[in-house]
Amino acid sequence: MLFRQNALLATISEKDANIALLELSPTVGSDDEVKKFKAEKDKLVNELKEQVATSNVAKCFLKLTY
Repeated sequence: MLFRQNALLATISEKDANIALLELSPTVGSDDEVKKFKAEKDKLVNELKEQVATSNVAKCFLKLTY
């Protein structure tokens, strides 16, 4: 799970970098691209939150059973 969380963090960072580049150097259609990247980032952030929550539940369960 930790590998998956790190991969999500890296992908979120990449989306942030793309958003920043588009916002710093706007071109025709860049608004749509920014919206697309932000939507993708939001989806990844939600997935990361689910991963972290699942990981925390698993850790609590393991602590209770051992």
